[in-house]
Amino acid sequence: YVRIPPKPRPAGTSVLRQCLPLKEDWPHLISILKVFAPLPVWWALFYQQNNTWVFQAKKMDRHWGALTIPPDAGPSFNDGLILLLIPLLDRFVYPALQR
Repeated sequence: YVRIPPKPRPAGTSVLRQCLPLKEDWPHLISILKVFAPLPVWWALFYQQNNTWVFQAKKMDRHWGALTIPPDAGPSFNDGLILLLIPLLDRFVYPALQR
């Protein structure tokens, strides 16, 4: 852990001025905003995909023997498959393909 002390501010500046970044900080702030600006769009598309799975599941045959799968359980299958397939692929499939 390293503590970096704050940069000194000129005396007599208002509280708002003290909270705003210094002029030399703006390029760093803009470079960070370039990285994080697409994130809201990505999350909106991610949740739209989940909604699409639910709407599609309402039109499908969800009866599997005596079990009826609710339509809103579809997106959770994605999470379960990720948790299941990553270790299987990592331990068995990819090492077998490297031989």
